[in-house]
Amino acid sequence: MAKDDETELELIKRKPLNENQGNHEETTSEQESDPGVESYSESESESESDINDNQSRLINTSNQNPIKPRTYLILSTISIIFILFIFSIAPHFSIESISKTTLKQIKPIGPPGSITSNTEHWASQGGTWNNVDLDEKFKESDKLASLSNSTHHFKKTLIVVSLDGFRLDYLDRNLTSNLISLTEKGGLRAKGLKPQFPSLTFPNHWSMLTGLYPESHGIVSNNFYDPNLDLNFTNTNPSISWDSYWWGGEPIWSTASKNQMKTAVMMWPGPPYTSEKIRPTYWRAFQEHFKWSKRIQLLESWLDMPIHERPELIFIYLPDLDEVGHRNGAESSQLNQTLIQMNHFVNRLDQSLSNRNLSEIVDVVYVSDHGMSSSDDHRLIYLDQILGSKHFSNLIGIDGWPAAGLRFKEGYDLESVLKQLDKSSQHSESFKVYTHETMPDRWHFSNNQRIAPIYIVPSLGWVVTTTQEHKVEMKGHFRTKGIHGYDNDLEEMQGIFFAYGPSFRKKSIKSNLIDRFSNLEIYSLIIKLLNITDHLPKQNSTLNFWDQYL
Repeated sequence: MAKDDETELELIKRKPLNENQGNHEETTSEQESDPGVESYSESESESESDINDNQSRLINTSNQNPIKPRTYLILSTISIIFILFIFSIAPHFSIESISKTTLKQIKPIGPPGSITSNTEHWASQGGTWNNVDLDEKFKESDKLASLSNSTHHFKKTLIVVSLDGFRLDYLDRNLTSNLISLTEKGGLRAKGLKPQFPSLTFPNHWSMLTGLYPESHGIVSNNFYDPNLDLNFTNTNPSISWDSYWWGGEPIWSTASKNQMKTAVMMWPGPPYTSEKIRPTYWRAFQEHFKWSKRIQLLESWLDMPIHERPELIFIYLPDLDEVGHRNGAESSQLNQTLIQMNHFVNRLDQSLSNRNLSEIVDVVYVSDHGMSSSDDHRLIYLDQILGSKHFSNLIGIDGWPAAGLRFKEGYDLESVLKQLDKSSQHSESFKVYTHETMPDRWHFSNNQRIAPIYIVPSLGWVVTTTQEHKVEMKGHFRTKGIHGYDNDLEEMQGIFFAYGPSFRKKSIKSNLIDRFSNLEIYSLIIKLLNITDHLPKQNSTLNFWDQYL
């Protein structure tokens, strides 16, 4: 041991200053006369003044006993470990994530992948499933992250947003400038996004996720009957409609999962799991009156996750325009106000990406599932009147709305029904009648038993109802001011498509405006942007469709 060390250890053994001693600054100036300082033994080799000087260095300013070198060593080691720990976790935090409001996560009562009696309650509460117990294969895929926002590593990320009921010509009202300006800076917009027939919410959202026609994936309307199951599907009853046997095809979030990608689904119409029991990594059930600002907060919470938890494919659904369109009409001031709110949403989402320096990492796609038409009390088709009392009394089921898929008692004479309907339609241009054999090929709407054998398709703005429903239940006032579900070629049924981000700035065409296309190609776009190549299921979309643009 060095001589200096021996001297210092010897000093530590000596009796400390009286606990009543003042602070270090006062001790330095008054040390010689302070009666609280005791003399050391005369046998010590060092002078009293030297001892006092050394003693002063060892006394802390709180007048506690001097700390031993071993204690110093322990405290120093702990401090170094603590500092290293802080540096190791710092990349997982940001100012935004620390200050952000945490949304309450509601977990299903029953095990994921099964439907319980509490499902409907779970849905009404906006239940969320977070599959954070990630498989090792996901963690291995995180090593492939090659992008950075200067502070964190990222994988290529895609956000798909559905603005339900956003009719194409709403853009002409000059209330949604943010959508247009974002794509003008480097992106794509379409002259229209063509929905599938029928132009309804559930069939079209599932078509975009699967790349399949409704006749192929089986969600042929928002409500319908399955003769094989002897059950009725109703989109408003999740305790039934969430069961995977209704949903044919494979949603892209399932295929992405098979390709070691993490996914998040926020209120997008569809079930929380597939028939293979595959779930999105994060899934939020639909919830009424869930403000768009809260949707942004939930999105930000996903983006701010550590890389081993962060989703790469995110779906967000906003029903606002559709709800206001039905309630107040497509030409109402309330709908215009909602357009302004959607414009704010677009801006806020883009700001969230910019604040995180993600503009060169994240692609964003905006779509809508259909348009909207106005309706009123003067455009109603009374089913009991056009069928006649005999046929109407043998009717056992009506699928869809505003169209009507008709099902009659087993063995009933359908030919006589068709003759009656054809006769009624000759006196009116308000509807047409089809069977599986006469359905237009362009609709791809015949090859499924869930499609009723006789379908009445109304003209734009017309609705199939009954005298009882309108005159009695509605008291003669048809409350719904906006309708969709008509021929998908009609201009009023066309949706929107906007996309921007690093992938779209590399487009192979000069113009940012492309021709109208089928919404089945949203599926093929996701495949291309995320370079999903394995485990691809059959689909009706065209996988190389986007090669002409990107």
